[in-house]
Amino acid sequence: MQAATSTGKLETDVLSVVNARLAQLRDYIVSRSEYQVVVGQWCRPPRKLPCDVGGAIMSTPAADDARIPPEDDGHIGPQCYEQQCYDKYETRYKDVMGKLTSNGSFQVEVRPVVKVEEPNWQDIPTMYFGLRATYLNCSTERQEYGFNHSFRSKVGTRVVKTKTVKNSQDVSAEVSFSFVVNGKIGAKFSKEISVSDQSDVSEEREENLAFSQKINVGPMQEMIYHHEFAQRVVDVPYSGTVQLNGGVSQNFENITSLAQVLPNAADRTFEFAGVVSDTSLYGDVTKNLTRKLTEKECAEHFSKAGGGVIPPSFEPYTRISSGKDQGVKQ
Repeated sequence: MQAATSTGKLETDVLSVVNARLAQLRDYIVSRSEYQVVVGQWCRPPRKLPCDVGGAIMSTPAADDARIPPEDDGHIGPQCYEQQCYDKYETRYKDVMGKLTSNGSFQVEVRPVVKVEEPNWQDIPTMYFGLRATYLNCSTERQEYGFNHSFRSKVGTRVVKTKTVKNSQDVSAEVSFSFVVNGKIGAKFSKEISVSDQSDVSEEREENLAFSQKINVGPMQEMIYHHEFAQRVVDVPYSGTVQLNGGVSQNFENITSLAQVLPNAADRTFEFAGVVSDTSLYGDVTKNLTRKLTEKECAEHFSKAGGGVIPPSFEPYTRISSGKDQGVKQ
């Protein structure tokens, strides 16, 4: 009863699951059919009519009343008795047996229970988006340069639902956690989310970061300056269960709810799951390396620059570092 949708997610159809479980139970009186049986006859009191009346069911003429004077009924001739009898019916009912089915209306009987799995922080990589600048000062005086680095990225949380509970009414659960790593918040989330629809929940936003710095390079020096923005995505899995109850189809055994015929709560409990992804940007990481330049190196650089000012060079790069590399401890 769990179907993988086009998005690859699992969806439990509550109605299908419940009806499959009801189909395994005994037959119940689901309806009654009505029918008629003949239990006797009843007859009208006989009455006299002329024997020549067409269509009448007549007895033999009365011997003592073969002819009737005209003043009695206006007819002269033999008189007969008319007898009319009819079947007497009684309505009876027959039980129709069959399987109970759900009426498709389910309500939350026990609030969802959610379990959050804390990630292994040492396995979470950090992505560094860096800019490397190389400055060459072949003069005999200290030189000042400008360094600018900008970065744009999504930050915030996104909930990806991997297993949902398809239901006629919305079912929501509170997913909440706050993890502290090295004295700082590593990941935090608290929100009531629907577990009965597959749509993801996004609280992400675009964030622009900018860094500017004046760089001073000593005479006859090369400086390689690095600046990095750090981004970390923490995936926090969650899972949970919700206990439902609901009505059943019309029957003649006074059964109105699923709990009456499925008393085991496990038969009315359904699982859901997902992942909360928390993306954060933090810290400015900088470092620089300097070394002395020789006259020969400066001559080569001047030659490449056409004899003019040697411009700085900039190179963007990315690198990945794991929690183990950073010595992360919970």
